[in-house]
Amino acid sequence: MKKTLLVLFLSSLNVITAQTLQSENFTTLSVGNIGTDLTGAAPGQGGFYTYVAASGANSNFQIVSQGGAYGNVLQVTGSSTASNTRYIWKDGLDAAWSTRTSGNDIIQVEYDFFTGPATTSKNTVRVVLYNSDGSKMLGGLTMAQDTKIISGLSYYNNGGTLNNYSFNLAATPVTLAANTWVRVGFTFNKTTGDVIWKGPGFYSGVTGAAAGLDPFEVDFIVTAGTGNAVASTALYDNFTAKAVSTESLLGIEDFQTIASEESIVLFPNPVNDFISVKSPSNFHVNTISFTDMNGRIVKKISEGEMQNYKMDISDLKSGVYLVVLQSDNGINTQKIIKN
Repeated sequence: MKKTLLVLFLSSLNVITAQTLQSENFTTLSVGNIGTDLTGAAPGQGGFYTYVAASGANSNFQIVSQGGAYGNVLQVTGSSTASNTRYIWKDGLDAAWSTRTSGNDIIQVEYDFFTGPATTSKNTVRVVLYNSDGSKMLGGLTMAQDTKIISGLSYYNNGGTLNNYSFNLAATPVTLAANTWVRVGFTFNKTTGDVIWKGPGFYSGVTGAAAGLDPFEVDFIVTAGTGNAVASTALYDNFTAKAVSTESLLGIEDFQTIASEESIVLFPNPVNDFISVKSPSNFHVNTISFTDMNGRIVKKISEGEMQNYKMDISDLKSGVYLVVLQSDNGINTQKIIKN
């Protein structure tokens, strides 16, 4: 039976109303080829469209039985050459987005994927959110099959050069274990252009250059890879795309002994110079670190540097920061805006 995913969306004080735009766990689709068309013109099973620029086969896109908790999953087989990247997507995301709940201006994409065995294949395994003409990656994640390094994707202004770029997700590249199912996700904020990525070993982001653009389509992709000579397969499952008002990637963190009804609050937020922490009695903060939207830890404060859980952050530049509060009982991560 397919694993049931229970995800709660909470802000510091209020429950967020999220709107599901698209979702697919592939359970109801039949094992075998998804479609009969590789030009992206005719949908196959589940309304999915498949595309290969030149050489390819319908068997490159299949529903396979993974067994166990995952059941049926999507399998995309990459090219054994340096060309003919594979794309698969479902229409309708743009229409669903246009009717989203007022205030839900963040699109949140989450999915499971299998990292695969050790290989020399230069294929990459990607999920990408595109704008309407497909020229801009509003957000996404990509893993190189040969190294298992996972990176973030975003349309970005790099010193005046606008383009689609990949980003390290931590201070050093994040390498995933081979032959492992992982759950990852990313968000794109239409209002600010902020992109956030989250998964095993990373929780970071960047201020992208696509503010104001509407999301149009999410593609599952296996790229050919420069210099590639070996094919590889990618497995995907439990895909969701939601419109939310506040980023809540991968649900609520496990805070161990902290009661779920108790809140950890950073205030005021937005903040100018001084920020305070209100926490439950069993969450004694040891350290607090501030990470900018480029994934860099720019400030770290120990308990001894706090005055009644009040901290001076006047030295931080204006922008969005991820704040990690660590105690003996668990870790809490929140987002603040510094004026």
